Amino acid sequence: MNRTVTASPLVGVTLPSESGRLPEALLAGTRPIELQAPHARSSRIHCDLDFEALAAHIGNHPMHRADDVFIHVVNASTSPGGHLTQSGAGPNFDGGLISLCSCSHGMRATLDPQDWPGRWIAGFTSYTGEFGHQQYLRYLMRVGEAYASHHELATALIGSGRSDVLDAKDASRHASGDIWRMKPGSVTQTGHWRASTYCRPVIGHAHREDIDDETWHKDIEYVDRYGRRPALLIGDPGWSFVWNQPFICKTDPGPLRGHRRISVKALLTHLRSSLPERAEDAVLLGIASSSVQPGPDREI
Repeated sequence: MNRTVTASPLVGVTLPSESGRLPEALLAGTRPIELQAPHARSSRIHCDLDFEALAAHIGNHPMHRADDVFIHVVNASTSPGGHLTQSGAGPNFDGGLISLCSCSHGMRATLDPQDWPGRWIAGFTSYTGEFGHQQYLRYLMRVGEAYASHHELATALIGSGRSDVLDAKDASRHASGDIWRMKPGSVTQTGHWRASTYCRPVIGHAHREDIDDETWHKDIEYVDRYGRRPALLIGDPGWSFVWNQPFICKTDPGPLRGHRRISVKALLTHLRSSLPERAEDAVLLGIASSSVQPGPDREI
């Protein structure tokens, strides 16, 4: 199904280590849930860094704010061998950029779009038995762009020559999509926040399981109790990290409602390596031994 959107002028806002065996729960023979669309990904997005490499990389960043990191829980599952997979629509890793546009509405509404670039967001797996009551780092990104509505974001991607990114994240085409495109001829300022002006996501989407499911309306129309709308966030690809393996976990796992806001230094203090000590342990856990050996950043 092909969708189009009429572009309009828009100015967007751009801008120590411990070892331990992975819990047996990660080895359970759960059915993998793969919602990611098969699109090319940017080689600039770092994938499956170990803790030491991440700490060194983040430590070299020239600027940190005292309240730099927003921490939240993402919808993730485990597949055989302990791989981390998506079970929801957000965050979305397709198209070579990390986007956060369809989950954690309350967190994204805490700042205006112009205040998001430069902030960091860290997503962890949930504190459940599936993950052995441990929380693993699924992604980390420094926000590079933020927009007020799905239409503004879609228009900015088209206007900047990134239509392929929009196509990869289009919820009307992919079950993993997290960007909604306006129906042709529906471009009005007030319509930016009305679900009726947008193309519906495909059936089978995490927010539209069947023809009568209108969960996706929240992604367009959400307003918090203070009257604020959630910003649509895009990660800076040079400072974006994704983990498909449970390589890094929290030192203090536990239930988390909503989100927390801490410094980068505090985040690193509360992280540790979850890699096995020995390569043979990695093989038993279904992790390629080459992943455990020191080496250059692995990328997607």
